[in-house]
Amino acid sequence: PVAAVRCAGRAIHATDMCEVQTHAVPKRLARQFEGLFPGRNLGDDAHMIVTIALQTKHRQSAMSPEMLEERAQLYGELVGRMQRFQSHFESAGHWCDFVDPATGAPFYTDSATTLVECDERYRKLGFEILELGCCRSLCNKTFGQCLVMTSAFIQAPEAEINAALYLLEGDGVASADGGAVADEIAKSTAATEVSGGATTAAAEAAAVPTAPAAMEECRESSAGGEAEAAAVAEEAGSSASAVGAKAEPLAGKTGEGEVELAAAKAEINAALTLLEGDVVASADGGAVADEIAKSIAAAEVSGGVATAMAEAAAVPTAPVAMEEGRESIAGGEAEAA
Repeated sequence: PVAAVRCAGRAIHATDMCEVQTHAVPKRLARQFEGLFPGRNLGDDAHMIVTIALQTKHRQSAMSPEMLEERAQLYGELVGRMQRFQSHFESAGHWCDFVDPATGAPFYTDSATTLVECDERYRKLGFEILELGCCRSLCNKTFGQCLVMTSAFIQAPEAEINAALYLLEGDGVASADGGAVADEIAKSTAATEVSGGATTAAAEAAAVPTAPAAMEECRESSAGGEAEAAAVAEEAGSSASAVGAKAEPLAGKTGEGEVELAAAKAEINAALTLLEGDVVASADGGAVADEIAKSIAAAEVSGGVATAMAEAAAVPTAPVAMEEGRESIAGGEAEAA
């Protein structure tokens, strides 16, 4: 949680582990920092000072290896946050610089003047300096002696500065309108670009409101796909059954046709036997013609074969009748086939 307290000329934004204060810079206060940034008059234009304090586990007045290690780690954290803060205002066209907590010197400006942690001028910015005899220790009302801190100097409108304080307060701490956090998240997302497939997957995941809703939607899609597949399979089975039902009568008719064709061939062969056998023709060929007519009448098949046999019966002589009979029979076999 962020607690914002506005006092005369300053505002305090405190979290569980971080406290950020903003201070207006009137001319009297500006004179306290003359020479810190050569060539810049902090009292001429609208400047503000922003301080940030991070809570520590160890009292900074109790020297120990653990305290020094934590102090060095938090100095790095302070510098990282201040660099993001300074870059934000520089990109917006505003001047900004901050004090290196390890040396007390301005981070970007060349200066012979320093502002160390226990400098008396910090009393003007809401801190206390404890005289411990062997050393001095900086403290405030929020964290006591368990803190490290630094300060930034900015020339920008107060509203813009307040909107950018989330950069100092750390990840997950929102500004009053929450828009600043959204901007920071968007920048972080852009910085973690991966391959096209993963990017598409992330975009799609961002469009899903909640994980349970996404899981439920996937279940519904899967169930719909299974139902559709079952319907297609059922339709295919029905089509196969219908084809089988239509094929059965055709197969029966085919079998019957083959039987009829075999019978026709048997009758035709019998007729040929009669034509080529020991049948003695009479002088006018009438006996042969009568015999052929009887054979054809006995071997009734399709209309084409009967017609051929009838024509063969009309031949006047046995040799001519036999030749024409063979031709007609051959035509009858072709038509029957």
